[in-house]
Amino acid sequence: MLADIRGAALALFVDQGYEATTLAQIAAAVGYSKSALLYHFESKEALLLATLEAPLARLHHYLETDALLEADRLPGFVDLVLLHRDEAALLFQQGAKMKQVATLESTIDGALEALVGSDASLERRVAVHVVMGGILAAATDLRDVEPAALRPLLIAVGTRLLSPHPA
Repeated sequence: MLADIRGAALALFVDQGYEATTLAQIAAAVGYSKSALLYHFESKEALLLATLEAPLARLHHYLETDALLEADRLPGFVDLVLLHRDEAALLFQQGAKMKQVATLESTIDGALEALVGSDASLERRVAVHVVMGGILAAATDLRDVEPAALRPLLIAVGTRLLSPHPA
């Protein structure tokens, strides 16, 4: 039941935007009453945060895993984004308007630092920002493309842009 509610909420948030989606619409999508939704989630904001909880936990775990070598960080980030394309789309498209996920900034900063690695030059930091933003944009804008087809392209282009001397 909770997974159904979170799934319906995510789909509506992505299609209509967080602000435009009502609890009544989410309830109708899963065949429950609005009061049944409020029994499980105290507000639309709580439902949003519950919807984003799993992908953000995975991102935190990814950033905290010492076993990841620097060379493996880009494929890991691509895999996370592709696994959670709808959530990434919601954050990418609506994030600036969503005061509810303000704590996401520290997570994004952690991901940036992980990909920057030991080279903290301005050029490297800019490259990492461009690559991360590009991966998010491509994965969310090209949701009609199968992850198996998109993954190697995202990794190849990202790796080329992050190499010391991109071609």
